[in-house]
Amino acid sequence: MRQHSCDQISPIEIENEIKKVAGVLDVAVTAARRDDDMARPLAVVVRRPGAGVTERDIVRHVEEAPLTAYKTHNTISGPYSDCSYIAEKMPKSRHLTGGVRFVEMLPLLSAGKLDRRKLAEVVDTP
Repeated sequence: MRQHSCDQISPIEIENEIKKVAGVLDVAVTAARRDDDMARPLAVVVRRPGAGVTERDIVRHVEEAPLTAYKTHNTISGPYSDCSYIAEKMPKSRHLTGGVRFVEMLPLLSAGKLDRRKLAEVVDTP
């Protein structure tokens, strides 16, 4: 779970949406740090062999994803009470403002789970 502004971002929500894109074999979403030191969602994508899926295809799909599976903050009280919204599409805080990086394979642990520590190293390399 990542915090972006007043919105909680679950990488799994974004990953599930990206997996719907034709040509995507696997995906992991992590945080990318930019000059302003804010964590921004970045997708690390494994393409299907022979697929021509581009960064723009993935970004556009996420931006246009319907809100059906996502939460709205209309019951929050306290310091974040101004964060209530109703939207038809995925909130901008879940857009891939950190970008998309294509890799041959995702780093996995011996149990087959995603190794998020090594994934952070992949993201930090140019």
